[in-house]
Amino acid sequence: MADWLKLPSFLRRRKTEDHAEIAGCCSDYIDGELTEPMLSRLENHLSWCGPCTAFISSLRSTVDSLRGLPAKTPPPELKDAIRREVRNSKN
Repeated sequence: MADWLKLPSFLRRRKTEDHAEIAGCCSDYIDGELTEPMLSRLENHLSWCGPCTAFISSLRSTVDSLRGLPAKTPPPELKDAIRREVRNSKN
């Protein structure tokens, strides 16, 4: 499957490398982890692209909501089940 088909529908319509690159770094942008050259590139893109700006805004709201949830400790048996699945998937 072409990479651009994995993008949200509003980005697929444009089929540009620029949108693929933007979609690939949204989480890093929200987390403040982009390097300066990429940060400048993304902010330039956002200055004229309403759909990408809306997408980042929606993603930021989702991330902020999730960060506001209380942390929960998974039950110990979950750790064992995950290890079993990983081990089985390697076989």
